[in-house]
Amino acid sequence: MLSTKSNLSDIHVPVTAIYSTRDEVVSIESLATLKAGLTQTTVEEIVLTESLHAYYPEYEQGIIEHALLRLCGITPSEQTENQPVSTFAVES
Repeated sequence: MLSTKSNLSDIHVPVTAIYSTRDEVVSIESLATLKAGLTQTTVEEIVLTESLHAYYPEYEQGIIEHALLRLCGITPSEQTENQPVSTFAVES
C-alpha cells in the first residue's frame, strides 16, 4: 500500500472513485487516502448506499455503468440513465 500511495500523484488522467457506505471490505478511509494522493487529476466521487463490496442492486449497477461510460467519454442516453446497460449471466 505504501508504494501505491507514493505513486498516486503520478496519475494524470481523470479518476472515478466508487464507494458504498455498506461496503464490508473497503473502509471509507481508503477513499480519503485515494483522494488525498490524487493531486494531479480530477476525482469524481460516487457514493452508493445499498451496494455491498461484491453485490450491486440493479439501480446502483446502472449508476456504476453510466459513470464508467462517462469516464470513457461515452454519453449514456437519458432514457437509460440509472438503468443497467447490460446483464451478465454467470455460469455455475
